[in-house]
Amino acid sequence: MGNYNQRVFSIIFSCILFNCIPIFSQIIESGAGSYTTRFPGVDQANRNTFPNGNPYLSGLAADKPVPTNDWWSAQIKNPHADNLFNYPYTLKSVNRGLITSYIPWGVIDDRSPIVVGVSGLNSSACTVSEHTDWTVTMEWSDNNHSFSATSGIGMPFLYFNKASSDVAQIEINTGTVTVENEMILV
Repeated sequence: MGNYNQRVFSIIFSCILFNCIPIFSQIIESGAGSYTTRFPGVDQANRNTFPNGNPYLSGLAADKPVPTNDWWSAQIKNPHADNLFNYPYTLKSVNRGLITSYIPWGVIDDRSPIVVGVSGLNSSACTVSEHTDWTVTMEWSDNNHSFSATSGIGMPFLYFNKASSDVAQIEINTGTVTVENEMILV
């Protein structure tokens, strides 16, 4: 009978040990590579840490996973972001709305060629309110005004929305302007 108990104990112990191994395991093999199920920590240069603060998200984007490696990802971590290259445009969010320009190389810096927003807008932060694989919608709002802009990678168009009580405002600081059949050409 002692041999029987020893075998039952061995089987139960083996089952428990076999089932517990994945719980304590950090590395999961996958094909020729692997991944970890636990945060690996920072390296000697203090990289690979969790981002600090809360993401600037609103609307539908607040309830879904957010990519952190897209052309507009800086807008998630910062109240306002610049050098957002969707190609063909270079975009920058500011308190008054969206600065847009065509800068094929380099950075936007302090240039404000075209600023699109609504009259009186002074938003301390721009949030990402929606995103897809190709597009992002950024939203500005303060106590009295709301405004949003949608852009996509490689899209030559920008789409804007405003509250019905707001007045659209386009400030053109660089270039020549003509109006042709209700279109503004810069």
